[in-house]
Amino acid sequence: MKRIRKGTLGVPDLWDELKAKVSMTLTPTAVAGLDKLAKEFDFSRSELVERVGRGEITAIEFSESDRQELQAWAARENKTVSHLVITTVSSAIKTGELS
Repeated sequence: MKRIRKGTLGVPDLWDELKAKVSMTLTPTAVAGLDKLAKEFDFSRSELVERVGRGEITAIEFSESDRQELQAWAARENKTVSHLVITTVSSAIKTGELS
C-alpha cells in the first residue's frame, strides 16, 4: 500500500487511532528480513508491523507438501512467496481453492 499523503502529527491517518512510538531491539539479520518483507508488500517497516499486530498478515508454518503446493501456485500466478503470507492465501489453502 503506497502512502498517499504524509500523516499529520496528532491526527489518525490510515487507522482510526493515533499511533504510539515504540522501540524494538533486533539483530541486523532480522532488520534485513523485515525490510525485505516490507518491500515485498510495499509497506514501511512500521506498517508491516502494524498489520501483523492487527492480524491482517499472519505467520504460518506449512507442511512440506503444503509448501510445495503454495510454491507451485505462486509460480503459476507469477508471485513470490515469503515467510509471511497474507491471511487470504492461507484461507484459500484451507478451503481447497489453491489446488
